[in-house]
Amino acid sequence: MSSAMVEITLKGLHTLKAKGRVYYYAWRGGPSIKGKPGTPEFMASYNEAVADYRAPDESKFRSIIFHYKKNEFQKLAKSTKRTWTPWVDKIEQYFGELRIAQFNRPEKIRPIIRRWRGQYADTPRAADTGLQVL
Repeated sequence: MSSAMVEITLKGLHTLKAKGRVYYYAWRGGPSIKGKPGTPEFMASYNEAVADYRAPDESKFRSIIFHYKKNEFQKLAKSTKRTWTPWVDKIEQYFGELRIAQFNRPEKIRPIIRRWRGQYADTPRAADTGLQVL
């Protein structure tokens, strides 16, 4: 009995080679895909990204990022996109499930933003870039 490997082509998958590594994104400008190609983790990450792309909950912060990526983000210079894409992904991962209404309550959202920025305290300039993108 032989075990044959089945190759699946994932629609829209974007591959980027940089600094000797290969990075995968659900689509150009889309969220990064976790895991190695062919693994269950990779497929789950891809499927989650595609599902989020199709139907973002309009009450969640993720929907703002979704609309931003489709519109304003596309107007940025390539160099800005290159710098901002990892930050947009990090912001989406950290803040995506929060309700948009929370951002209208400074006393509630400021501590959450401070905690997020604090994760990057060892690289203050990078932390400032992340805050600027947010």
